[in-house]
Amino acid sequence: GALSDERWVWAQRRQARLFVRYDASRPATLSMRVFAPMPDQRVAVYVNGNFVDTLALSAGWSESTLNLKPETLNVGMNEIVLHFDRLMPATRMPEMASTYLIARNGPPSPVNLVVRSAGNEVGDFAHIYVNGVDVAKNARGYNIVVINEQSGAVEASAAFDTFKSAEESTRLAQFIAQIPDGRIVAVAVRDEASRYLTQDAVDALRAIGAREDLRGKWRWSHAIIGVKGAPLGSALEAANAIAPAQLVVGIGAMEPNVAAAVAWVRFDMASAP
Repeated sequence: GALSDERWVWAQRRQARLFVRYDASRPATLSMRVFAPMPDQRVAVYVNGNFVDTLALSAGWSESTLNLKPETLNVGMNEIVLHFDRLMPATRMPEMASTYLIARNGPPSPVNLVVRSAGNEVGDFAHIYVNGVDVAKNARGYNIVVINEQSGAVEASAAFDTFKSAEESTRLAQFIAQIPDGRIVAVAVRDEASRYLTQDAVDALRAIGAREDLRGKWRWSHAIIGVKGAPLGSALEAANAIAPAQLVVGIGAMEPNVAAAVAWVRFDMASAP
């Protein structure tokens, strides 16, 4: 999943892999801090295809340490596999989202949101994940998704190719104008959106609390999570000329199911004899 401001990441499949370099032929310990979203979650740990142990996780945060024998380890790269028993739908975790506000001083979110934007040279994509499901059109220009602030239902998804023509900017402004006040509005740019971006379109984005003006910013990434009718500058917003832009509200799910959140993994070499 996407790394959130909380600095932990969600395993979204039953099997998660990580790789660790180890330059010694002696034992090690593997420690981790994990959040299980459900009681009695179990995770089997394998190192280089060798079963090590199964951890029984209680709901909430816990820390575990496993001893690794030298014969299970490689001098060089090692593959560690975490195999989780169960997955939980992201839709069953709204309380994780509701601790985050949509926009500064805005309402709590009824859904988990990830908005990812990339200009042409840095990825060329526009994704808007609502509870792990990508609902964006992923088209060139501005991709916009409207979400009900009470139910979390996706009410509309549209795209406006403001690279192609000024008429697309007019359509964008008209689309935002008809959104009821209070609705959550998520926005992601793909490829290029500045060429025919007009003042009306910029003003429309400001009507959801955004501040950034992409005019003159060729192929910039631009991501917004705002509220229709919110004050200027209140939206969550990221724009970048040389990298993708990403915003996360809630657990950062980019798939519909999650297994557990991992805050950290530590691999320690045993002391020399």
